[in-house]
Order: sequence, then C-alpha cells, then structure tokens
Amino acid sequence: MKLSLKTSILLAIVLLILTFGLASTFVTYRTGVLAAEETAATVFEEAVERAYANVNNKLSILLQSALYGSLLQDAHAKTTSGQEGDILLPLTAILENNPDFQSAFFGFRDGGFYQVLNAPLATPILRDLAPPPGTRWAVYQIRITPGSGARTVRWSFLDPALTELARRDGPDNGFDPRSRPWFQQAQKSNTPTLSSAYQFYALNRQGMTASHRMGDSGHVFGIDFSLQSLSDFIQKTPVSRSGGLILFDSTQRLLAVNRTLVPQTGKLTFPAALPDIQVGLFRTLMADHGQGWAEKIDFLGTPSMWRVKYWAGGGGQSIGIAVLAPFSDFTPRLGAITRDILLANLLIFLLISPFAYFYSSRIATFVSKLAADAERVRTLIFDKTAPPPSRIREFSALGHSFTHMKTSLRDNTAALEKTQAKLSRLVELGIAMTAEQDIHKLMSMILNGAAEIANADGATLFMLNAQKDLQVRIIRNGTLGLSFETDQEKTPKFPPVPLYLEDGTPNNQNIASFCVLSGKTTNIHDAYDQTRYDFSRARALDEQYNYRSVSFLSVPLKPKDGDILGALQLVNALDPETGEIIPFDEDIQQFVEALSAQAATALHNHQLAAELEQLVEAMIRLLAGAIDTKSPYTGAHCARVPVLARMLAEAASRSEQGTLADFRFTTDKEWREFRIGTWLHDCGKVSTPEYVVDKATKLETLYDRIHEIRTRFEVLRRDAEVSLLKAHLTPDTLKTVEAELAPLAAELSRDFEFVARCNLGGEFMEDEKTVRLKEIAERTWLRHFDNRLGLGHEELGRCPDTDPTLPAAEPLLSDRPEHLVPSSRDPNDLYAGYGFNIPIPEHLYNRGELYNLSVARGTLTKEERFKINEHIMQTIAMLEQLPWPSHLKRVPEYAGTHHETLDGTGYPRGLTGAALSIPARITAIADIFEALTASDRPYKKAKTLSESLRILHSFKQRGAIDPELFDLFLTSGVYLDYARMFLSPDQIDAVDTTPYLDRADNAT
Repeated sequence: MKLSLKTSILLAIVLLILTFGLASTFVTYRTGVLAAEETAATVFEEAVERAYANVNNKLSILLQSALYGSLLQDAHAKTTSGQEGDILLPLTAILENNPDFQSAFFGFRDGGFYQVLNAPLATPILRDLAPPPGTRWAVYQIRITPGSGARTVRWSFLDPALTELARRDGPDNGFDPRSRPWFQQAQKSNTPTLSSAYQFYALNRQGMTASHRMGDSGHVFGIDFSLQSLSDFIQKTPVSRSGGLILFDSTQRLLAVNRTLVPQTGKLTFPAALPDIQVGLFRTLMADHGQGWAEKIDFLGTPSMWRVKYWAGGGGQSIGIAVLAPFSDFTPRLGAITRDILLANLLIFLLISPFAYFYSSRIATFVSKLAADAERVRTLIFDKTAPPPSRIREFSALGHSFTHMKTSLRDNTAALEKTQAKLSRLVELGIAMTAEQDIHKLMSMILNGAAEIANADGATLFMLNAQKDLQVRIIRNGTLGLSFETDQEKTPKFPPVPLYLEDGTPNNQNIASFCVLSGKTTNIHDAYDQTRYDFSRARALDEQYNYRSVSFLSVPLKPKDGDILGALQLVNALDPETGEIIPFDEDIQQFVEALSAQAATALHNHQLAAELEQLVEAMIRLLAGAIDTKSPYTGAHCARVPVLARMLAEAASRSEQGTLADFRFTTDKEWREFRIGTWLHDCGKVSTPEYVVDKATKLETLYDRIHEIRTRFEVLRRDAEVSLLKAHLTPDTLKTVEAELAPLAAELSRDFEFVARCNLGGEFMEDEKTVRLKEIAERTWLRHFDNRLGLGHEELGRCPDTDPTLPAAEPLLSDRPEHLVPSSRDPNDLYAGYGFNIPIPEHLYNRGELYNLSVARGTLTKEERFKINEHIMQTIAMLEQLPWPSHLKRVPEYAGTHHETLDGTGYPRGLTGAALSIPARITAIADIFEALTASDRPYKKAKTLSESLRILHSFKQRGAIDPELFDLFLTSGVYLDYARMFLSPDQIDAVDTTPYLDRADNAT
C-alpha cells in the first residue's frame, strides 16, 4: 500500500514526536537515575562517615580514659595504705563523665585488684550483696599481704559524695587480674589497648576492656565497657530511615547492632533483635562485599547500599563497622520524577499532533523537492543545483540554506580530510619519536615531520648547548636541496645564537632566541616587511643561495613541567595547490605546536635517560671506590677488575674457535650489563669490617692479641718463679716477705685504679694527673719473651730491628715506635682542591699508651678525631663526583655542611653564615642535638633534655648556629616531640625554655 506524501509526513512527524518523547524520557530518566545514584552514594557515604565518627569518638574516649587512669602511678601505695580517697576522685570522675562505662580498676603486679563500679550498671553482682540505699559507687578490692601473700577481699559502698555507707568482707573466689588477657596485653604495649569481647567476671555480661600499662611499675589500669552499652550507644547513631549499623570484631563476631534488614511482606524493616538467620546473612555479605568500599548490592531482592569500615584500636584490636540501608532511603523522589516526565511528554504529544496534521500538506511539496537533493548529499554529491521554489519564506530560506550547507559540507569535508591526514601523521610521528633511541635520527624525524605537516620549504632545529646558547643542529631546504647536520664531519658550522648579549640583556632581536626566552610561538608573515626582529643572517643566506625567506614560524621545544630545550623554526609555507609562498595559518601553527610538544618530551626523555645512565654508572664507581678506600690492601681493586674483565671479554668475542666461537656481546646493553656486574663484583665488602679485610695474623682484630698471650706467658713464668722461691723459704721468712710486699701491692692497686680512671675519658686530664701518669709509667717490669714473635709483617716493620738481650726491663706504660701507624696515602693529595681547612695529622693512628691515656678531654686522640671528622670530607669528595641532575644539584651541599657553623669555626671548609643555606643550618642543629641526646655513644653518658638544650643554647650565644631556627626549635615544641620518641624517660626532665629565647637574651 502506497501512502501519500502528506500522510507520510504526518506519520513521520508523529513518529518523530513519539521517538523524541521516548528518547527524552529515557535520557531524562537515565540522567535522573545516575544523578540519584551519585546523590545516594554521597549521602550514604556521609551517613557512614557520621556513624564511623561517632563510634571512633566513643572508642577513642575509652582508650584516652585508660591512658589518663594509667598516669595514677601511686595507686598501689594509696589503695594498700588506706589513702584511697585521692584515687577514688579521678576514677569516679571518669565513670561520671562516661555513664556507659561499667567500671574502672587497677590490676597490681602482686595480684592485688582495686575496682570502682558504676552501681546502677552493676546490678547483677550487687543484688546478692544488698548495698544500702543511696549507693552510687561500689568498690571491690583484693589486697595481698607482702611476704605471706595472704588475700583480703572487701566490698565498700559509697554515696555520690564518696562517703562510705557500708563495708563488707566478700568471699575470695581466687580472682587474679594477672591471668586476664587485658592485663597481659597491656604489659606488652606502650599505648592503650582494647581487648577482644569476653564475659565480665564481676558483671556477668559480655564486654570489652581498655587497659594501659602504668609506666614501669608493672601495674595496669583498665576500664570495662559492656557490649550492651555499645549496642545502646549505636541505637542513637542513625544511618537513614531504614538503615542499619552493625559492629563486629576481626573474627566477624557480632559485638553490637541497632537494626538489621528482615524481609516482611516485601518491605524492609529493622527489628531490634538479631535472629540467628541474620548472622548467616551478615557473614555472607562480608564474604561477598567485605572489601570496605561503598557499593550498591542486591540484599534479599532489594537494592541496598553497603559499606564496611574498620577501626584500629590498641593491641592490634580491629573493629568493623558495617552499614546497610535500602537504596530507596536516599532516592525518595526518583519514582515521582519519572512519572512527571512521562505525563509531560504525553501532554506535549497531544498538543502538537493537530498542528502537525494541518501543516503536513504544506510541507509535503517542499520536502519532496528537497528529497532528491538530500539524496545527492547523502551520496556526497555536492553539486550547485538551485533550491526548490516555495511561497513560504522560511521554506525558501531553508532551500537557500540547504544550498549553502552543501557548499560548506563540500569545503569542510575537504578540510577534514586534510586535517585527518595531518592528525594521523602527527600520531605516527609521536609514536615513532617515543620509540626512537638514536638522538640524531630523533632530531631528523622531528624536523622532517614538522616541515611535512606545515608544508614548509625549509626548517631549522635549534638546541641549547652547554653554554645555554642556541646551536643549529639540523637544516633542511627543499628548493635549494640543502640537508645537513652541524655535528657531522664536513658539515658547515653555524655560529650559535646567544640568548643574552654581552651586556647581559636578553637577545630579543633574533626570532629564535626571542622564542626560547619568551616560551611563545612567533609567526612572521613576511620577514622583509617588518622591523621587530633582526633577519640579517637569513638575508645573507638568501643572497648567498639566491633565495627569499618570507614567512617564519618559530615554536619553542618545551616539555611539560620542564625547561625549554630549543626551538623549531619553519620557513616559507607553500600553498598545496599553487606552490606559492604563503603565511603559516593558525591551524597549521596548532599542529606544529602539538608536534613540538611531543618532540620536546621525546628529547627530554632521551636526555633524562642518558643522565640517569651516567648517574647510575657514577654511583657504581663511587661504591667501588668506597670499598677500595676501606683498605690499602684492596686499593683500586674494584676499579681494575672491570678493565681486565672487559679486555678478556673482547678477546673472547673475537675468538672463532672452540667453545668461544658462539660467544658474543652484540649490543651496547649487553656490554653495559657486563660492565656494571664487574664493577659491583666486590660490593659485599662494604659490610666487611676493616680489621677482617686487613687481618695479618690469626689473633689480630683491632690489634694483634698475641701481645696479651705473651703477657700471660710472662705471668705464668713469674708465677712459677715465685712459687719456686716460696718453696725454699721458711714460714717466718715468708711472713716477713709478705708483710714487706703488702705496701707495694696496695700502691700498685692504687696506681692501677688511677690508670683505669684515666682510661674512661670522663674527666678533664689536669697537668698534675699527666705528671702522675708519667711517674707510674716509669716503673719497669722484666720481660723474658721476644715481643716481635708472631706479629704480622706490617706491624713487624714498625718494630725496632733489634731486640735487647732477654730478660729485658720494660716500662709499665710506653709509647713505642710500632704504635705509630702511617697513612697509606697522603690525605693532602686525596683532598686537594676541595677547600678543606682541617689540620691533617702526620700519622694515621698513634696507639701509644701514654699518648692515649694523656688525652685531655674525651677518649679520642687528634688522629682519631681527624678520622671521625674525615667522614664529612669523604662525603663531600664522593658526592661532588656524581653528575647530579639539575633538580638534585644541592645534594652535596646539604650532605656536606652539617658540621659548618655560622661563625666560621666549623669544618671541613670553615664556611660562615653567608655561605650556609637554610636547609644546611637546619641540618646542623639537628646533628648537634641528636649527638647531645644520644644514649648509644661508647665515649659519653646520655645527657638530659635540659642539659642538651643548655649546651645547644651556648652554640647560639657564640654565634655557631642560626638563632631564629633555634628559637623555632623551642617554641614549636620540636625538641620535646623528638625527646618523647627517642629519649629514655629519665632523660626527659622539666625544661624552662624562656631564658633561651631571643626576648629573654635581649632583656638580660
């Protein structure tokens, strides 16, 4: 059956209206659903966060209360001596401020127990004790008699004013707090802990205990919090109109619940109780959706919102908070909105249909004439046919618009094809540039690609050189047939373009330098028709090659978040159809800028990769050098092995015979891998003690213990001689000899005690002590054994060539030639050029006995002090050898200046305040304070907080450290925070910082 055009148009309009209505309804509905879901998720997450905040607040108060109670350090003494009034007040205050806390108590290390119960909440146990009327608090106490261990159990009942109403002796049921998990758990933690749920002994109900160890006393303070109280608390934590909240522990054991979903007649309700069947449903939900993120799930056929969050408490206890609510709680208006949309679309359809019928006949004629033309457009035939005539002004305009549309479509289609081709080429170039690893090929690809996209006759690539000038790297010109790179042999060298003139002003005359300095694209339509830039170089080349440079497009090469690397300059855009020189239009400029951004990123990545490889190789050599520096016996070993290994590998690669015929390193990566492996072959030596690497004899550690063994042989020989002589003495003579020996033995004991005290280094060695030390050293003893036997060749070389005839008299303390250990290398040569001003001792070590015992302050000799201070010199020497990237250039400065002072008395360079940055000054203060408070130094006792700040303040007074940073160190409380984390409790004493601040200094 054929339909008339009028009917067809009418049906089309009706169908169009229906389609539009249905589509708009669907889109609107879908948009509404998505918006509703987003809103629901947001509102639900806010409800979850409120619920979590409430639970977190409640449990945090519980833990904080446990921490507060643990500060009552004298609780045991007061509860056992009858002075418990001072303890009752803070305990009842905790319970009064938190009415849902069941009790607060102390568990003592002797097995004693002291508990204050909130009487209204302790009805189960108090019922049998019959407390007197008006009882507000009940006190349960177990006392342990010292020595006998006898136990006394007592109940006391107090009114709100803490007046005792009655006292009763209770039965002893053998309760020992030390056996309870909360007691044992608190002993192992320095923070408040929360126990798992368990049956309260006194209250006959389930609950949890927050406990905290009371310092080092061995006592524990705790607070009971019943699950019923927790359940009552979350009843007051609403989620939504029908939402539910469930608390559970790490084993998915339910702790508390305010409501839970139960199907009833197809609706969702939340009864107060939790049936057993719902426990199974809850665990199923946890198994399927327990990861914790908010999501929409199907719960018993009902769309619902589900969320799990976990609260981490003390002692590793974790409490889960699960929230479940119907989705409809958060989208109450979605159904009504959908219904309104459908009604609105139906009304529109009824109103428009009559008008469509009346005007369909008028439209039919015009549309039928346009149909043929539209068919041609559909087949991409854009001819210039005349528009169909019409007496209706709008239809006539539509016809003319249809003609213009065809023209625009024809032009835009052609432009789109060109643009698509350029975009495709741009993507191809981007992929190729990313993959290209050869820098020369990469630069050539960039230049050729830009010239191709812009249809430019010539192109030049400028790159910043080491002097920060623009160096011409590649030049291309199609008309002249020129193509050369400046870093290849037999290629003309172009002078670089300076970014700054000799007087220091920016070189804004050259278009390339201006482009780099400004970071902006510069588009010149005719270089011969402007005076802004200096094109004398281009004009000279034009005259040389009989060429004319007209249009210029200069684009900076700038990677994202990086510095400009250079510039890309295109010359003479050519019309694709006529070949005439034209300006670079804005569309072409955008394509070139996009390509430039990709090219800059590729070049930047290539530079970063090269810098990173250099840094890695330098660090490997640095590590190998550090290993070599540890010992003179392995000096340069780690540097020489890679050279020899590479020589051998190259020889093996050239071999054509035997098993080596198939051995080849064919790529640079393989050689680099081999090279790094050989450099690091001894990297494990960095953890080997120096005395092990240099061990010359079997008994040598830090020194050769053969000396101790020789001394023992001397003692054995002397003991044998003494025993033999005693055997030939009469008893009377022996008594006489022993009486004469007693004063000498006492004198030797006193002298040894004096020498031992001098060895500690805790006191200042006054001159009189040094004199006495020398007097003691002049005592002699008789040596019978050769002291050169069993020594390593190095130590033996420091000993005298001849040994006196044995037995020989030896001074008790001496400085011998073998005690002087020479340096294996001259430190003055090692640290030349670094500007260090530290005096360098003549010897590496001086192990002389008198020399070391006579040290005036501390335990270190000047040689050892230099060895300690030398670490910063090594740090600077090592780090300044590394090729740091620009964003890490100051690493050597920060690492190498923490021993410098503002007054120039520091080391190793003696810098002053003007040369020390803020980070360097901060590091210096931190280094001094850590050294003062450290408790792991073998040469000193740890100082208290007040002593350390007083000494640090003296540094400030003499101008060694930054006074503002010192004041900030005090006023911000950083010193105290650090002390609490790292100092022992006996070091943290009371400190008044007021005298140390600038205002106090000025006032005095």
